[in-house]
Amino acid sequence: MQPPITTLRSINIDWYRWSGDTSYKLLDGNIGYVTLEFIKKAEIPILKDLFKNTKGIIIDIRNYPSTFVPFLLGPYFVSSPTPFVKFTKFNIDNPGEFPFTDPLIIPKGETVYKGKLVVLINENSQSQSEYTTMAFKAGDCTTVLGSTTAGADGTVSYIYLPGGLLTRISGTGIYYPDGTQTQRVGIIPDVVVRPTIKGIEQGKDEVLEKAIEIIND
Repeated sequence: MQPPITTLRSINIDWYRWSGDTSYKLLDGNIGYVTLEFIKKAEIPILKDLFKNTKGIIIDIRNYPSTFVPFLLGPYFVSSPTPFVKFTKFNIDNPGEFPFTDPLIIPKGETVYKGKLVVLINENSQSQSEYTTMAFKAGDCTTVLGSTTAGADGTVSYIYLPGGLLTRISGTGIYYPDGTQTQRVGIIPDVVVRPTIKGIEQGKDEVLEKAIEIIND
C-alpha cells in the first residue's frame, strides 16, 4: 500500500523563501535581485547604486508590487525615451467608440544600467504587475521569464447589479504600442519556465535559477 499523499494549498507554499529587511540583495556571482512585493520608494536610489556594476538584475514580479515603479525604476533600463503601452478609452460623445490614446513613454534616466535585466512573472502577476512588466519590457536588454500572467490589467470600473450585487471590470483597454492586446491574453514571457513537482520538493526556485543562468550565459 502506498503512503497517503500530503497536499498543500498553494497559498501555504513559501515559493520564494524571501528573508531580509529590504526588497533587494546581491546574489552569488554579482547578480542583483529585487522583489517588488516589498519594495519601497526610498530603496530605489540605493539599489541602483548597489547594482550599477553587476552582471545582471533580476526583478521578481510574481507578486503584487507594494510601490508603483514603472516611472521610478523603468528609466534605469532604457537608453532613450521608449513607448511601452497605449490605451483605449470610451468616447462619451460617441457611445460604442473606443479610440486609442497616444503611447506612454518611459523616459531615459540620468544613468542607464549596462547589464542584463530578467523579469520574473507567473499567473499570480496581474493588474499593476502586468503593467509594470510592460514597462520593464521596454528596456534595452530585457528578458521576461516564467509563465503567462493573469491577463487582468487595466483601471478597475465598478458595476452595481440588481439585488445589491457588485462586480468589476477592467475599464481601460491595455495594449502594447503596436496595438497587441494584453487583457484576457496576459503578458507572454520570452522564455517559458514553470516550477516542477520535483523542484518544489527539493526546495528549488527553478524560475530564479533559469534567470541566473540567462545572466551568466
